[in-house]
Amino acid sequence: MGVTPPLLKRALKRGDLVRRRRGVYATAPLPPRRRHLLSDGRLDHAYLADVRAVLLSLGAVADRRTAALLWGMDMLVEPTKVECRVPRSQSRVALKGVSARCSRATAQVSVVVSGTDAILTTPADETVLDCALVRPLLEAVIIADSALRVGCVTVDDLVTAVAARKGPGRTRLLRLLELVDPESGSVLESMLRFLLVTNGLIPQSQFRVRSRDGKRNIGRFDFCFEAAGLIIECDGRRWHDPDDVRRKDRHKGNELARAGWRVLRFDWEEVRHSPAYVLAAVRECLELAAIAA
Repeated sequence: MGVTPPLLKRALKRGDLVRRRRGVYATAPLPPRRRHLLSDGRLDHAYLADVRAVLLSLGAVADRRTAALLWGMDMLVEPTKVECRVPRSQSRVALKGVSARCSRATAQVSVVVSGTDAILTTPADETVLDCALVRPLLEAVIIADSALRVGCVTVDDLVTAVAARKGPGRTRLLRLLELVDPESGSVLESMLRFLLVTNGLIPQSQFRVRSRDGKRNIGRFDFCFEAAGLIIECDGRRWHDPDDVRRKDRHKGNELARAGWRVLRFDWEEVRHSPAYVLAAVRECLELAAIAA
């Protein structure tokens, strides 16, 4: 049995229902959004509910950064609005909290996110590349690295998708392919590698180090300039990390020193807000190694 307009009006007046979006109602208003929409692979319930309401209201498809979040991709700058795509036949959309664009028919898929169905663009040929065309290159690389990390695309998927794209933006997409790193373990690692590579410093990623005698595996480290004997680590530790984590880091640092390696560690604030300091430190260590050689 359908809900007639008079019944709906009375339910809204009594407070039994609230209007989420045009033509979409629920028994409770949306809760406040969390500071971070995606945290430890979990999408904020409030944002997901709003995305669902927008898609139902507009007959839309989630795309760009909203689709990336639904796929579980981490990013540097999360969207403040619901980014979606509506059919060309639909009139211009101007809704609060929605960034909608009319577009051609697109490849799309229905997925279940936190128990909720959502229609969104496919990850490689739409989501990642569309983000690359509208977001700064650093953000695009971070999203692509994250897509590779969570396993919803492969490097071959990205290469194929870029090859199929024609027209404006192709040069930018080719640059994206040059900068993605399938070994990236976090947003911070992607940021640091992007900073190094775009300034002419090309490290090896996820480098394994053994003891001097080759009998012991010391560990795997974020970046390495092997010829210079330089290891670079992204320090994502927090003040409340347990003692055993900090002790393990100290032990690995000591083992690297015993094996003759120089080690640099950079945290989020340094990479994000003091890139000149990071580059100077790396270059000076490389120069010292060259002099010693």
